[in-house]
Amino acid sequence: MAEPFVAAGRSAVPLTRRASLNVVAFILELVVKTGVSLVLTPLLVDWLGTALFGVWEMLGRLALPGGPRRPTGGSVAAGGCEPPAAADADADHRARWARRSSSG
Repeated sequence: MAEPFVAAGRSAVPLTRRASLNVVAFILELVVKTGVSLVLTPLLVDWLGTALFGVWEMLGRLALPGGPRRPTGGSVAAGGCEPPAAADADADHRARWARRSSSG
């Protein structure tokens, strides 16, 4: 059987092992971020109040690179923009909806 592929110019760690380590690191990061968020959010709401907490969250989402994802799937760091095809489809949907509502 052939040897597994090894990244060029890197240590002799097989790519499958490196990929599995990346998955483990991703899951660990997600668990830690979620845990910290679950602990800090109630404390921040208590200290800042609901209005200032909302401002805090909004500024955090705008300013932090790689911050929380938007519902469209784009990150704030990437501009949070939808792909052009999705944006065009959304504009077409709104135009059709406007024509229907104005015609009847």
